[in-house]
Amino acid sequence: MKTLFYYAATCMALLASTHTLKAETSKMSFKEQASIHDEENNSSSLDSIKMTEEEQEQTIEILSLYVTPIDSSKLQRIKENAQAISKITSKTDFDTSFFTENISHLDSVVHYGIELAQQNKGGELLNLLEKERLNFYAHPNNTIDNEIALHQLFIELYAKFYKGKGNVWQKVIPLVEFSKAHILSIQTLQGYIHPYYPRILYNLIDAYLTVDDIEKAIITAKELDNCYQDLNDIPDAIVILLRDLYGKAGMRAQQDSCLKILESSPIYQDFMRTLQQEKQQSTE
Repeated sequence: MKTLFYYAATCMALLASTHTLKAETSKMSFKEQASIHDEENNSSSLDSIKMTEEEQEQTIEILSLYVTPIDSSKLQRIKENAQAISKITSKTDFDTSFFTENISHLDSVVHYGIELAQQNKGGELLNLLEKERLNFYAHPNNTIDNEIALHQLFIELYAKFYKGKGNVWQKVIPLVEFSKAHILSIQTLQGYIHPYYPRILYNLIDAYLTVDDIEKAIITAKELDNCYQDLNDIPDAIVILLRDLYGKAGMRAQQDSCLKILESSPIYQDFMRTLQQEKQQSTE
C-alpha cells in the first residue's frame, strides 16, 4: 500500500505541474507555442527530422490512441480515485474538473500532432510532444500499452534528432523510468507481477550501461533478481548479468558470490562444458 501511495503522490505532482503549464500557455495557440520552441532549437536540425510514409502512419495511429472515446463510468472511477488519493496525500480536495479539461486540451494537441505528422514536420512534432508529455500521462487513455507506444514514438524522433549529436539515451531513460513506475503501480493494485516488468528492467539495465551508469544498472539488476525470486525462478542469465556488473564495478566479494551460485547450477556447468568442448574442437 505504501508503494501505491508513493506512486499516486508522484502522479498527483505531475498533474499539478501539468495544470500550471497549461494555464501559463492557454492564451497561445499550439502553432505559436511550437514556433517559440523552434527558436530555441537549431532550425536546420529540426528540419532534418523527416519520417517515412510508414512512420507517419504509425505516428498518426499512436496519437489517435489518446482520442478514443472514454467510458463515462471509467472516467468517474478515475475522478473518485484521484479525490481519495488527494485527501490521503495532501489532505485537500482535488479539482476533478482537471480531467475533463485535460481531455479537451489533449484532443486539440493530438489533432495538431496528426497535422504535423501528415506534413512530415518531425521537429515541430517532437517539440509538441515534449511540451505535452505530462498531459499525455495524465489522460485517462494512458494505459501502459498506449504509454509504451507513445514512448516508442519519442525514441524514434529522438534517434533522428540526436543522430551524431549526442547520446539519445539521456533523453530515453526518463521515459523508461516513468513506465517502470507505472508498471509498479499496476502491480501493487493487481497483487501480482506484471508481464512487462522483467522486460522493462532489462531495457533499463541496457540503457544505464549505455551511459556508463553502473550503479543504477546494478540496482536495477537486483530488482530483476528479486522479481524472478518472487516468480520462484532465477535464470542463470540473471546471475551472470549480476556477476559481470559486479566485475565492472570492482565489487569482488559480490562477484565471487555469483560465481558460487553458478558453480552449483547444473545447467550452467553443462553450458560451460559444451563451450569448452567447442573451443577445443576449434583449436584441433
